[in-house]
Amino acid sequence: NLFLDNDGETENLTITGVSFIGPDADDFAGGILPGAIAPAGTAPLPIIFTPSRGGGDYLATAVITSNDPRKSSFEVMLEVTVTDPSISTPPLLDFGTLAAAAGPIVQAVEVSNEGGNQELTISNVSVSGEAASSFTVGVLPSPFTIAPGATASFEVTFDGSDRVGSFAASLDLSSNDLGNPVASIPLTAQVDLGNLNDYLVSHFTFDSALNLGDDRGSFNLDGTVFGDATMALESKVGTGALLLDGDSDGIEVG
Repeated sequence: NLFLDNDGETENLTITGVSFIGPDADDFAGGILPGAIAPAGTAPLPIIFTPSRGGGDYLATAVITSNDPRKSSFEVMLEVTVTDPSISTPPLLDFGTLAAAAGPIVQAVEVSNEGGNQELTISNVSVSGEAASSFTVGVLPSPFTIAPGATASFEVTFDGSDRVGSFAASLDLSSNDLGNPVASIPLTAQVDLGNLNDYLVSHFTFDSALNLGDDRGSFNLDGTVFGDATMALESKVGTGALLLDGDSDGIEVG
């Protein structure tokens, strides 16, 4: 409503009409005109707004005519911002702290349309940032549209098995939300070695598998042990491996 005041002292103010001009004039209309407004009185003038193109800014001017002898018409600027559709995404997608051998981890991403009338259309989903190659977007709905008040989901997979450390990237969703055309969700993960006793480092086939310090043999491939490095009978490569616990262990081959 526009509230109209009669600042006169003796005569009623009569509103005779309301019209609209400007770029979005067709999206505005006047309601029932108020009756006579007594001196020092106030009355509402209904303004009806019906957006024709979804979200964005709407601009128009209301031209109000009356029996005011000093100013028979006056203008009121009208501006409306419509956030419809309106995308809603999680503030963060954290894959947590994982062991290096954990393998791919999958999480679901939920996207909602908090608008009132317009369908949300997701036109593109991508991953950017330093660790973008460690995150993969799963199969997306086709078409990727979300009705007002509804939610849709898709999966993102993290695979950091190639290295340890912190992983950070951004999941970017492009849509027809004019107020937030690219919604970004931070992606994070941490990969640690975990228990070092779980890792076997394969070096070579030992001449004497049960005696790492024995330098005898056709290839002379045993050596002097430093620390408490021990022989592991199961190896990923060959028949010999050293079990290292990260406490400055090693073997000098010679």
